[in-house]
Amino acid sequence: MIAAVEFETARIVAEIGGLFIALGIVARIAMRFRVAASPIFLLVGLLIGNGGVADLDFSQPFIGVAAEVGAVLLLFFLGLEFSARTIVREAKMHSRTALVDIVLNGVPGALIAWMLGWGPVVALAMAGVTYVSSSGISTQVAREMGWKNRPEWKSLVAILVLEDLVMAPYLPIVTALAGATSLFWGVTGVGIGLLVVTVLLVVGARGMKPFAKLLKADSSASLLLTAFGLALLAGGVSAMLDFSSAVAAFLVGLLITGDVAEAIRKRMAPLRDVFAAVFFVFFGLQTDPADVLPALPVVLILVAVTWMTKVATVYYALRQTGSEIAHRRMCALRGGSVLSARGEFSVAIGALVISLGIGPEGWQGLVATYVIVSALFGPFVARFFDRVEPAPVVSNPIY
Repeated sequence: MIAAVEFETARIVAEIGGLFIALGIVARIAMRFRVAASPIFLLVGLLIGNGGVADLDFSQPFIGVAAEVGAVLLLFFLGLEFSARTIVREAKMHSRTALVDIVLNGVPGALIAWMLGWGPVVALAMAGVTYVSSSGISTQVAREMGWKNRPEWKSLVAILVLEDLVMAPYLPIVTALAGATSLFWGVTGVGIGLLVVTVLLVVGARGMKPFAKLLKADSSASLLLTAFGLALLAGGVSAMLDFSSAVAAFLVGLLITGDVAEAIRKRMAPLRDVFAAVFFVFFGLQTDPADVLPALPVVLILVAVTWMTKVATVYYALRQTGSEIAHRRMCALRGGSVLSARGEFSVAIGALVISLGIGPEGWQGLVATYVIVSALFGPFVARFFDRVEPAPVVSNPIY
C-alpha cells in the first residue's frame, strides 16, 4: 500500500514537472513570435484537460490551489504598481467612465442571458462576466508588450482598478439574490466588502504605512517570504469571509509603496510568473472541449460586441482626461482590445453560479468558452493595431 501511494505521488510530481516544461517551451515560442503567452496557456489547458487531446490526470487539488495562488499574486502585483492616493484620484477623475463601463459592457451579457431564458439572477451574473476585464491577463499582456509607458496606459489602469473594486460588493449581491444567504447576511456581506475597501483606501491615501516595520527592502529572503505570506493570508482569510481573495490581495498591494514595493516586484516576479502560468492553464483544464462548439456561435457574437464596447469605454475615458493624445482612436482600439480579455473574475462568477445551484444548462460551457476566446482574441487584435500604428512612448512612466 505504501509503495502504491508513493508511486502515485511520484507520478503526479513527474506529471506536474512535464507540464511546467511544456509551459516553458510554449512561453519561449510565444516570446519568439512576440505574442502574449497568457492566452496560449489557456489553450494548453483546454488541450490536455478532460476530453482534450492528451486528457492527463493531474492532481486537481494541487492545480486548483496553485491557480488560486496565481490569481492572488497577479492582483497583488497589480496593487504594487499603484498607490491608494492614485486610486482615489483616478476614481474621482473616472467616475463617469466607470458608469459608462458598467452599462456598455454589462448590458450585452444580461441581454444574452435574457434571450436564452436564464432568469434575472443569472442575467445579473452574466452581466458581471461580460463587464469585468481580466486584470491579470491585461496587465500581463501590457507588460509583455512593453506598454507601461504608452499614453493610453493611465486610462486602462483606471478602468481595471475601478472594475476590480466593483467586484467587492457585486459578488455578495449575486449570492444574496440567488437565495444562498438571507437578506440580512447578504446586506452584511456587501457592507463588509465596502467597509474593507474604504478603510484600506483611507489608510493608504493618508500615507500610513501599516507594513513599514514588517517589510524591509534590504532583506531579500525575509522580504520575499513575508510579502508572499501577506498576499496569501489576505486572500485566504477574505475568501473564508466570502470576500474576493483577489480584491483583498490587490488592496494589500496598494498599501505597499516606495522602495519596498519595487524590491518585491523585482524579487517575486519569477514566482508570480510560475503560478500565473498554472492559473491560466487551470482555466482550460476546467473546460470540456465538447462544450466549446455548441457555445461558439453565441460566444463569437458576444466577443465581437464586448470588444466594441470596451473600445468605446476606453475612447470615452481618453476624452474625459482632457489630455491631448495623438491618434486617440488608435489608442482606444489598442486599449479596448487589451481590456476585452476576460479572465479570473469572469470565471469566479461562473463558478459562483454553479456552486449556488442556479446554473442553467449550457452556462459553464458558455462562460468558459467566452473567457478563452476573448483572452485569445483581445491580445491578438491589440498586437495587430500596434503594428498598424505604433503608439508614441511618453518620456516618463505614468505610474
